[in-house]
Amino acid sequence: MDLGEFLWDLVEHGSLNDHQRQLDSHDLAIDKANVKIRELNSRITALTWTCETLCNLLIEKLGVSEMDLKALIQQQRENSIRSSGTCPECGHRFHESRTACLYCGFAPEPASPQ
Repeated sequence: MDLGEFLWDLVEHGSLNDHQRQLDSHDLAIDKANVKIRELNSRITALTWTCETLCNLLIEKLGVSEMDLKALIQQQRENSIRSSGTCPECGHRFHESRTACLYCGFAPEPASPQ
């Protein structure tokens, strides 16, 4: 092996080490993201159980119909969409005066009068 090949091998080895460090960094970021995803899934599960329990209590103890509950939830969702300014389908800004998202066409149901 001549001096040129030796130097080239050193450069390539250093480059490979840099790439390995980058891969290790990405692996760490992926591991952290997976931990966060598991935590969020646990929170979603707990919130789902809580919502189901509250809905059952409203139905059983207060006599609220399931249809009324669904209508109230839908109305709250629509009010939230309009006040948040963000389309729930595509994430773009959603102006409250619009009837549909300009980007994806999502159209919340009009608010029903009380």
